[in-house]
Amino acid sequence: NHATQRAEGVDWMRLLDPDELATRFPWMDVGGVALGCLGEHSEGWFDPWALLTALRSKARSLGVTFHAGEVTGFDLERTAPGAIRAVRVADAEGGSSLVGAREVVNAAGAFAGQLVGLCGAGVAPLPVAARKRCVFSFDVGSRGGARE
Repeated sequence: NHATQRAEGVDWMRLLDPDELATRFPWMDVGGVALGCLGEHSEGWFDPWALLTALRSKARSLGVTFHAGEVTGFDLERTAPGAIRAVRVADAEGGSSLVGAREVVNAAGAFAGQLVGLCGAGVAPLPVAARKRCVFSFDVGSRGGARE
């Protein structure tokens, strides 16, 4: 990868040995790592946890309330078919509550279709479902990933 990038004129890529990686990224477990390739500029960095934390913080400042638990159902408005009036939430202790809602955001990702299904037969289904994916793992043997 490094050689290919260099051959294509990318001169800001740097190879780092495990000690250099550990110094630069102290949270990284470099056990079994032979080398790392790093772009020293013109590269991006994305921290999804920091983004989520910032979004939640801003939402709270705007009056949004977050509830921890599992959605078990919805109370729908009779005068406006499909409009949600409240959300039923089960908490970790086995209790449940009804949370009034003027607006509801379905952010369940691959499970969004299941949430819509809790609205009942009067609401059109959402054709979104989780799919099984494959995860590949490589064992490079006893040489720690270095190739001769």
